[in-house]
Amino acid sequence: MHLTLQRTERGFLYTMGTLAIDGERFCDTLEPTDRHLTAETMQPGQKVFGRTAIPTGCYTIVLSYSPRFHRTLPLLHGVPCFEGIRIHTGNVSTDTGGCILVGRRQAPGRIADSRTTLRQLLDRFGSRPQGAPLTIQIKE
Repeated sequence: MHLTLQRTERGFLYTMGTLAIDGERFCDTLEPTDRHLTAETMQPGQKVFGRTAIPTGCYTIVLSYSPRFHRTLPLLHGVPCFEGIRIHTGNVSTDTGGCILVGRRQAPGRIADSRTTLRQLLDRFGSRPQGAPLTIQIKE
């Protein structure tokens, strides 16, 4: 299963996008500020904790237990200079901690229906064939 996050709107404190699953639009996304970094050129010191969007690139996703959220959530592997990057719930960019929030665009820098959307995303992940890889491509 392959996810594509296409960034569509940038504000001073937020980055909005759309998430597609295997080419089909699924939901809207919210991240912190996009500093136009790429996985290939990311250098230590360019990331501001909790205020920098994930560098563009392709990453593997695994489902693992999150001690912070006390549940199993998608975790992105191999994100340069970032650790613990997950897809989770929230409504504004300060909820992200640098992660990807999923939901329905409500206004610039704000999403709604995040819990329902995450539940639907996890259901889709659970319906894929056993052992099938999960990846996400993040695009400008």
